[in-house]
Amino acid sequence: MASLFVHEINNLLTQLAGRAQLARMRPEDAELTELALASVEDCCARAELLAQLFMAPAAPTNQRNDEIRIGLSQIHDRACAGLRHSDLKQFEFELDDQTQGYAPDVLPIVLEQVLQNLVINAIRAIDEHPAPDNQSHIIRVSAQCSTWNTPDDQSRMQIEITDTGIGMTPRQVAQLNAGEPVDTPEHTQSVRFARHGLGMRVCRKLLGAVGGTLQCVSAPGQGTRMILRVPAVRLDSVERKSAA
Repeated sequence: MASLFVHEINNLLTQLAGRAQLARMRPEDAELTELALASVEDCCARAELLAQLFMAPAAPTNQRNDEIRIGLSQIHDRACAGLRHSDLKQFEFELDDQTQGYAPDVLPIVLEQVLQNLVINAIRAIDEHPAPDNQSHIIRVSAQCSTWNTPDDQSRMQIEITDTGIGMTPRQVAQLNAGEPVDTPEHTQSVRFARHGLGMRVCRKLLGAVGGTLQCVSAPGQGTRMILRVPAVRLDSVERKSAA
């Protein structure tokens, strides 16, 4: 567990250091300074969430007090805002959001952290592809709501992150879905799979704490599809305007 926590905190610090470095290189650019300060606030919030999770697994509940629910598109934008500028320029992060009128019924920062981790994994998977510079590579996030035929009659939001990366073997997919460490035989690119497995364990733990699930569908050379299912809630008219 300690290695998982250190890995995630290191990811946050790397993101923060990059923003700070850019701001110091161009002190006259007020926008970069504002971005760096916003990153400090965001990374502190994420670090606090992770600390709560690892100290008490049930900590990230759905209770928000007076926090306004926000829509998936806002959460998606926040998650992508934490990515490297080079990745943002290289890939088109398509969003097909069919969840209008609903919002994830989880703490937004939980879903932001999960989406960011999975998008980073998708970027790594494309980097490991035999033709990583092919212009046809995509990373797509799609979402829809299911409001019927659920076990407890509660609405569910299904979010899928699809990439055209290197893909995984059936055994590796089975291990990821079971929450087990992923095999890294010599003929595979072990660094990528080790990182992917580590991030998956964190994502699964975050989602499990808020009543969500995570599933992987993948095949070698055919890309990967990560499927998240989380509770959803119908927004009233005021909340719809805030979530737009």
